[in-house]
Amino acid sequence: MSSFGGNDRFGSGPHQMVIGGVQVAKKRTGYCGANGVESLILGGRGRRVTITGQLKAATRALVDDLIDLIEGDCVAGAYDLIDTADITWTNVELDNIRIIGPYKYTASSVFVEYVVTGLQLV
Repeated sequence: MSSFGGNDRFGSGPHQMVIGGVQVAKKRTGYCGANGVESLILGGRGRRVTITGQLKAATRALVDDLIDLIEGDCVAGAYDLIDTADITWTNVELDNIRIIGPYKYTASSVFVEYVVTGLQLV
């Protein structure tokens, strides 16, 4: 079961998590009269985190409550993210949640597709 900060935020519907490679900040420069380029490595800048899926509940109000909880996580700081393969990613900050498309209704539930982005601080 996936979780963020010990809370199951994404398990109400199918979802997947993609954790990218470490981004490295570099500054490249050249000098007049010199051949080639100099590269200055400024260190790691984290891994991009993308979570996509569906938030699903019995009513639209409950789906909106799930969205509110995730929005709250976006300003709460860095927590451990456990992905769908039970791998723990430490120090993950969520940046935002984007709702993709309209709410969809079935006889017993309401769901909406979403994308959450964030960054693992390394």
